[in-house]
Amino acid sequence: MKLIILFSALFGLTVSDSFNFYVFTQSWPQTTCAVAPSYYKCIIPQNVTTFQIHGLWPTTYSEPYPSYCINDSFSLQKIDPLLTRMEVHWNGLYTYEHSSEFWSHEWTKHGTCAVQHSNITDEFTFFETVLNIQETYKIEDILKSSGITPSDTYYYDSDKISQAVVDATGSTPQMDCKYNYHYEHELLSDIRICLDLNFVPLDCPNSGNCENDKVIFPKTVKY
Repeated sequence: MKLIILFSALFGLTVSDSFNFYVFTQSWPQTTCAVAPSYYKCIIPQNVTTFQIHGLWPTTYSEPYPSYCINDSFSLQKIDPLLTRMEVHWNGLYTYEHSSEFWSHEWTKHGTCAVQHSNITDEFTFFETVLNIQETYKIEDILKSSGITPSDTYYYDSDKISQAVVDATGSTPQMDCKYNYHYEHELLSDIRICLDLNFVPLDCPNSGNCENDKVIFPKTVKY
């Protein structure tokens, strides 16, 4: 055990025997680019029209959360059959680096912990599983079914957005917002769906950081 702890310290890894649930996070690209520093050079490609996957994060009910669980480096070749889907649904958006840098981070920090559970066995099944989860829980479709569509002029009740996800999944999401001085209200940034170890939705323990009753679901990016 001492050798494992020493190995973890040397390579920046966190040893964790288990986790309680997953947090599946999808981000709205217009908000991502609206709040990104200019040197990130955030651009939304024409084929990106939906919430983008941020990640699937093994989580516990108390910190610290598991991360960097094993020393298994990212290989783009291993997920080659998934790349077309990845570019559309898991795009890094920041042009100062390739999306593969983002995917590498998600794999080494979170995927290496997810493989501790039998539903995910390796890098390929991690990314394939996350893509399939998004196919099941398409946030833009969930919101549209409740009359919530992107707008630069209309402000939505944050409770209405949350309730739309509850109606679709049967569970309470975590909703995060961000500020940009070009907009009068907070911007809807992330919607996080918590999943049990069999990927069944459950109530998230935190409601998120949206501070106001009204939020903007932006249609365009204002710099």
